[in-house]
Amino acid sequence: MTEEFVFAFLVTWGDLDPIGHMRTAVYTDLAIDAQFRLLDRIGYSTVGLMELGYGPVVLRQESRYYNEVRFGDSVVDTLSLAGLSKDGSRWIVRHDFARSDGGKAAMLKVEGTWINLRTREAIVPPEDLLSANSRLPRAKNFQELRSLVRKK
Repeated sequence: MTEEFVFAFLVTWGDLDPIGHMRTAVYTDLAIDAQFRLLDRIGYSTVGLMELGYGPVVLRQESRYYNEVRFGDSVVDTLSLAGLSKDGSRWIVRHDFARSDGGKAAMLKVEGTWINLRTREAIVPPEDLLSANSRLPRAKNFQELRSLVRKK
């Protein structure tokens, strides 16, 4: 069974570019914020991750924009899993942003890995974290990814 993870944000004046549209960097910030809110919701706070000695790292991001978002609008970010390696070391989270009127605003795909904060090497996450990630709804074009953990 999968759980839906949805986060709502209000567009502030500081989120806008000079022509009144939401800035590209704001979408990235909201997507990363949503991912950390998700981690916190499943029991992995940023402080807790640091204490455990590992954390997520973004490797790549793909963005697509559909409709303008302006001051005072609210946007809703719905997360889905677009890719995952069998061992959970590599993942792609898809963020579908919708405006308050339901219109599509943007889509971001964030690809990342889990790293050991001391060695800076990719790691396999603990089983409960992998299980929590696996509960995200799967995107239509879900793909199985190659592991990023080096064989020793």
